[in-house]
Amino acid sequence: LRPDLKPPDSPVWHFTRTFVYRKFTSLLNISNPNDGRGPILSAGVAGEESDLTLLLSAVFLSRAGYKVIFLGPNLPLTAFMEAVRIVRPSLVCLAASTIDTADVLVDWQNHLNRLTDDEIDWPNLPICYSGRIFLDEPSKRDGIRGRFLGHSAQDAVAVVESALSGAS
Repeated sequence: LRPDLKPPDSPVWHFTRTFVYRKFTSLLNISNPNDGRGPILSAGVAGEESDLTLLLSAVFLSRAGYKVIFLGPNLPLTAFMEAVRIVRPSLVCLAASTIDTADVLVDWQNHLNRLTDDEIDWPNLPICYSGRIFLDEPSKRDGIRGRFLGHSAQDAVAVVESALSGAS
């Protein structure tokens, strides 16, 4: 199920991905994601189709006592901005697993850094991010403002707690 491996035109691959996605979604739903500290807004940037690791990170964050709003993959920037205005998250987690979507993540950050808004401090909105590209090419992290969620989904809790406490 690695996003960098193109799926074969096989019903087995599609069944497996759907099965795993449904299991992770069930785990998120029973983890009480509507209550707790935060909230944390979690989504895949525009063009991002792989969000299983981000979904599993949301499960771990919810189980650790965070309120998590998981919006899924391929979220347009305008929808992300509207969600931030509505939810007013303490932190956002974004997924980008390819070179193209990592570039979209950088574009989003550049756009947000230029925004002025009386309600949202866009340039200082805490951002955490995940994706295979940042594991395969760690140098891609250098151009991203925010914190890498780690090598596994369970690392997300420590990274988010550190980001929210302001620790380096």
